[in-house]
Formats: sequence, structure tokens, C-alpha cells
Amino acid sequence: MRLNYFSAIKFLVKYIRPYRKHFIRFYIGWFFDTLLAILMPIMFGVLVDAIVHGQDMALFLRLSFIFVVMSVFSCVLYFLIYAQHQHLMSQYVFGIQKDVFRHIHKLKAAVLSDAKSGDMVTIVQQHTSECMHFVVRNVIHMTNGILLLILVTVYLFIINPWVGAFMLVAVPLSVFINTKYGNRIRAYSNAGQESYGLYAGFIFEVFTAVRDLRLLNSQGRVFDKFNVFHQNIFKVKEKSALSTVTATNIMNGAKLVVQMLIFILAAFFVQQEQMTIGLLTVVLSFFTMLSNGMSRISESYLDAQSRVGYIQRIYDVMNKPTEESWQGKDTLNVTEGEVVFDGVSFAYDDDKSVLEDFSLHINPGEKIALCGESGCGKTTVSHLLIGFYENFQGNIFIDKQNVKSCTLESLRQNIGVVSQDILLFAGTIKENLLLGNPAGRNNG
Repeated sequence: MRLNYFSAIKFLVKYIRPYRKHFIRFYIGWFFDTLLAILMPIMFGVLVDAIVHGQDMALFLRLSFIFVVMSVFSCVLYFLIYAQHQHLMSQYVFGIQKDVFRHIHKLKAAVLSDAKSGDMVTIVQQHTSECMHFVVRNVIHMTNGILLLILVTVYLFIINPWVGAFMLVAVPLSVFINTKYGNRIRAYSNAGQESYGLYAGFIFEVFTAVRDLRLLNSQGRVFDKFNVFHQNIFKVKEKSALSTVTATNIMNGAKLVVQMLIFILAAFFVQQEQMTIGLLTVVLSFFTMLSNGMSRISESYLDAQSRVGYIQRIYDVMNKPTEESWQGKDTLNVTEGEVVFDGVSFAYDDDKSVLEDFSLHINPGEKIALCGESGCGKTTVSHLLIGFYENFQGNIFIDKQNVKSCTLESLRQNIGVVSQDILLFAGTIKENLLLGNPAGRNNG
């Protein structure tokens, strides 16, 4: 499923729900900030008319005091809003990171074998942070921005219908431009994220095997591949930047045309004494607010397309098949240690079998070695035994218990595997050994 703006919001709702009270307070704070942004130019216009036309100094001073109180309230509001933001940035993002991290650990072996380590790291550490930016900048701010445009436009219609009508011209133009370029920018964003994920995986693998690469004397070829990755990333970024700049310039041109028209109209109505100086300041302030608001909504929409690309990567990982589909419910009980492979056939890909009608009988206490060329299925045998893959034909028995009927947890508690690629986590050898059994005791 390819996400769009609204389906991305729907996907993130389950992560927002545990912190909905914080998000509600956060939104209310920005809502009041939006109302203040509308009321303060109106208040200033009334102040101007009170001193210019009414020459009422007492009213001017009272309104000035209210204006100062509103300004102070705005400052306090900013402090409270960003306090909520910092809390959500840590807790909400961490909630998504935990869920993605936990899901990756449940992925089927076939999925993990195709995954790039650097790509997974990027998704967990970077793309999850973009979820918070998407909610704040591309949902909350854009919602308030649209609300501001509606309220400002309605007020301008109340002041003068012609002024309001001219203001409305820019809104559909902005929507048209956003729709036209949004899908293209999102496509470039998805391509950029895919390229960067491959690049991050390549870097991770190079640093992991740097000594082996030296032994192979392959530094030059690795560096050439490094350049190719960067060139691909640069090409995608250039195309995305060009589309964004084009959309922005068209928007700025439309805004300039509307600006000229509104100044002409305002000058005409002031000359005809259909508009006071105070209302003129309100109209000019609202025009700037409307223009900047449309620009911010335009930028936010274009920006949202990029962030939908990040969320798409998380969504794709979270919808990959996991080991939870394993059907086994019984607990494996090892009494003697007899292992039987009975007519087992298995293929990683549909067109090439690794094992075909493979049978093996290992008696209790017997030690065997499987020898063969690379890719003949030696490692696959051990992987099937511990339940890494379930789509095989035939049967595998441990002490006459079918592996497919046993739980993965009991299989892996009773079977030890030492891989040819050894990984040690930071810490002591004891800490590494106790990862699988924290309750184990130190006997040495």
C-alpha cells in the first residue's frame, strides 16, 4: 500500500493515541496562538482609528493596555507550547522507535536476509523522528494555517467583499500548484530514501568488513562503489530541489500579482472614503498574513510529501511478515536428542531448490559433520531445525516431535547454534553469553 497524506495520518494515529492529552494541549496552544495572530492586527487597527479619527486618548490607552496583555500572553503561550513539544518529541518518538525495533526482531528470516543493516538503523533512528515533525509541522501547523486563512478571508469579506474576493484568488491557485508538484516531489523523496538506505547499508557492511577488504586489496573497487552511491543520491536530490524551487517561484509570482491588485483596491477604497486608515492597516496586515500563510501551507504540503516518504519506509517495515505466523503451539521436550529429517525440500526462491527430498537420521549422542560446496544447504539445515523458515516440504522431528508443531521459543531454548559469522556485543563475554539466558549462573 502506498501512503498518501491522509493514510499516513491514519497510520500514525495508534502512536498518537497514548499521548492524545499532550497532543490536545499542544494543539490548543497553537490554536490560541492563531487566534492572537488574527486579533492583534485588528486591535492595532482599532487603536489607529481611535487616535486618528476618534481622537479618544482614554480609549487608546485602554486598548493599548489590552494589546500589551495579549503580547505577554503570547510569550507565555510560546513557553508552554514548546514545553509540550519537548515532552512529545522524546516520548512519542521513542514509542515509535520501540515498536519498530520490536517488530524488526520478529521479522521472518527471509525478510531479514534481504534487509540492509544500515537501512534498518536509518529507519529506527532517523525516520521515526520525522513522524513527530510530520504531525507538528504538516498536520497541526497546516490545520491552523488553513483555519487562519478561512478566518482572515471571512473578515476581509466583512470589511469589503471586493477585497475578500481578490484574496480568494490566491487560495485555489496555491492548491493547484501544490497538487501538481506534490506527487512528483514525493516520488523523488521515496527514490531518495531508497538510495540512502542502500548507501547506509553499504557503509555499515564496509566498516564491518574493513580488514577483510584490505586482505582482498579491494579498497579501490569499494571506493568506486562509494562514488556511484553518492552520484545516485545527488541526482535524486537535484531533481527534487528543482521541482521544489519551480513550485516556490510560481507561488511567489502568483503572490506578487495578488499583492499588486490588493494595493490598487485598497488605495481606491481609501480615496472613496469607504475604508478608514485603521482598516487599511488591517487589510495590509492580513494580506501579508494571508500571503505568508499560503506560502507556509504550500511549503508544508511539499514538505509533507517528503515526510510521507519517510513514514512509508516505517509502514513497509511494520507490514513485513513476522515469525508470529508460526503455527506451532507445543513445547519441545528433548529427552534423548534424536533428530530426523524426512524428505525435506526447501527453496529460498521459487525457481531454485537448496534441499530436495533431503533425509537425515541423527541418533542420540551421535556427532556428524555436513560437508559440501558453498551454497549446497549446510547452513540451511540448521536454520530449518531452529525454525527460521517454515515454508518447507517434508517433516523434521526432534525426539519424535514435529518441529512445525513446537513453539519457536522452546526450539531455540533447546538447540544451540554457533554461526560462522560471530558477533559480540559491547560488554564482557559473560554478558554476551547471558543474553539468551539472563538467569544463568557463572560456573567458571
